[in-house]
This record gives sequence, structure tokens and C-alpha cells, in this order.
Amino acid sequence: FVAQQVARARASRDIACDILGKTGRCRFTPPQGAFYLFFAVDGEPDSEKLARRLVDEAQVGLAPGTAFGEGGKHFLRLCFAREPKQIRDACERIARVL
Repeated sequence: FVAQQVARARASRDIACDILGKTGRCRFTPPQGAFYLFFAVDGEPDSEKLARRLVDEAQVGLAPGTAFGEGGKHFLRLCFAREPKQIRDACERIARVL
């Protein structure tokens, strides 16, 4: 079970990093041992406003970085502990909005 969960998380991480990285606007370091991606979007200084916009326009819920402290104000948190297909669909919708 654990091996399957780790493999799924790795696949979903790779999909998210690939799609969001190709936008040319997302800055992040691929996580090595987490189930979320903490990333900034160039030209989007207000993570709370961007998170709301992505819910409205992409139908994807992301946590604004401010939920994790003042240092996160320019970041979003995407949990990729989902099936790879769900992450692909969500990230493609995010990329279209960005």
C-alpha cells in the first residue's frame, strides 16, 4: 500500500511540475518528500486573490500561501495527493487561466 501511494504521489508531482513549469510563469522547487507543491506565479503578488480567481475560472481549489505564514504571501499550495489524471486535468485548467 505504501509503495503504491508513494508511486502515485511521485507521478502526480511530476505531472504538476511539468504542466505548471511549461507556463513559464510558475516558480518552484520540485518537492522531494511532500504531497504538495508550493509555487509562486510571476506577475501575481496576491496569493489570496489568485486562489479565488483559480476557483472561479479553473474550478481548482488551491491554498493561498498566506495560510502558512507571512513568508508564503506570494505562493500557492497545490496538494497532489490525488490520482494522476485528476492532477493533470486540474493543472491543465490552471495553466489555461495563467
